[in-house]
Amino acid sequence: MIGERSNSVFVTSAKGQVVKAITLEAKDDDAKAGRSNEIATLCVGGQGVFVHAITSDGVLHSLNIETGRSEHSIKVHDKEIVGVAVHPHLNLVATYAMDGELRLWRAQ
Repeated sequence: MIGERSNSVFVTSAKGQVVKAITLEAKDDDAKAGRSNEIATLCVGGQGVFVHAITSDGVLHSLNIETGRSEHSIKVHDKEIVGVAVHPHLNLVATYAMDGELRLWRAQ
């Protein structure tokens, strides 16, 4: 997976060839509010169905790899995001930010 500091996620093969590109579309409300959809960090869900991408405005997007659509999104932090991780067996997503907060989210 490649996707940091852009609004696109690229799914690659083991040889580095781009297999699929997923682009986060800016919603009208986001553009009016001046929110960015630039991806700060991402990780693949435990079962390989979703890519969990956090944008620079602190919103977690769960992107379905097959359809390329954002299935869920939620504001997770106000400070700069450091990272995101997914539990391999449970439906838990962990996010952490520069303010030192670690938050756990139940993935759907």
